[in-house]
Amino acid sequence: MFNLLLQLAGVFTQEFYANLAKNNPHIVLIDDYRYLPAYDIIRNSYFEATQIVLDQLLENGLNKIAFIGGNIHPMNNNGETTDSYQDIRAKAYLMWTRLHNISPLIVLNGWTPKDGFDSMNTLLKDNFQAALIASDQLTIGAYRALKQHQLKVPQDLQIISYNDSDIAEYLVPSLSSINPASFLMGTIAVQRLVHRLNNPNEIPIHINLPAKATWRESSEINLN
Repeated sequence: MFNLLLQLAGVFTQEFYANLAKNNPHIVLIDDYRYLPAYDIIRNSYFEATQIVLDQLLENGLNKIAFIGGNIHPMNNNGETTDSYQDIRAKAYLMWTRLHNISPLIVLNGWTPKDGFDSMNTLLKDNFQAALIASDQLTIGAYRALKQHQLKVPQDLQIISYNDSDIAEYLVPSLSSINPASFLMGTIAVQRLVHRLNNPNEIPIHINLPAKATWRESSEINLN
């Protein structure tokens, strides 16, 4: 009997995973933040890292902080999305603002550069000092909106993003971004798949890897 290992890109419904597990019980999920006790899950600490970065901004006198992101739309067996849930980064931001009695400034349009452009244009109607943007791709659009409004980063507005992709270092100004340890997540996921094949009855585990901000030119804060 052969065991099949599958790698899937994207987020899927719980029903999809349950159907998949009927024929292939060896499933390891990456970057899924729902409570799914039937599967191994490897994810990063975006929730904790978000709150750490927000605390650092607050310690540097920045208390008007906006957030740009999107919701998560899991696909079903037909590749369709009929539901959505709140992204872990937005959830962390909203909880932080409540804890500090700060009014949230948040726009959740989607995940494309155009969504970043539109979201930043919406937020610029308000007065704020810094923005967390939920991906480097979104930040590309946000940068364009800021340029059209003749606003300079970080002099007029500080920007911190997520994913720390290759483009972050080469944007102008270079982009501060939270690194999710993607390579390590993939490595551990493969290790867990092999372990799962050899130990099919073992209880699934959820591993949370530390994410860490890489500070660049788009933000000027004192980390001491």
